[in-house]
Amino acid sequence: MESKSLHLSISQEDYLSNKKNVLGIQADLIALMEKVSILKDIRSRKALIYRALSSEYNSLLKDFSKFKKTLPEVKVSRASVREDINSPDAEFESKASNMQSELLEIQAKLERLNALG
Repeated sequence: MESKSLHLSISQEDYLSNKKNVLGIQADLIALMEKVSILKDIRSRKALIYRALSSEYNSLLKDFSKFKKTLPEVKVSRASVREDINSPDAEFESKASNMQSELLEIQAKLERLNALG
């Protein structure tokens, strides 16, 4: 087989420019490869941490269920729960009415001041 060769003439400026571009691209690729390896390392660490946390969570869940079994069970009537739920609303309404009365007083004072001035 015959090999055919092709010879091209490229200016030195073009050659240097293209060589710089190629070297820049190679540097960028190496930087990307480093970042990918860092991300792989982070992912593997994340998986290890997740497994460790999962096992800790499961052991804590078992301990919590054992602890929950040792606690006495308190029976609360629904009426007392409803009273507890309603009491913050009543307190909020009383605060709101107090604020409304204070607002009316301040507005009345402002009207008097505006009438004087």
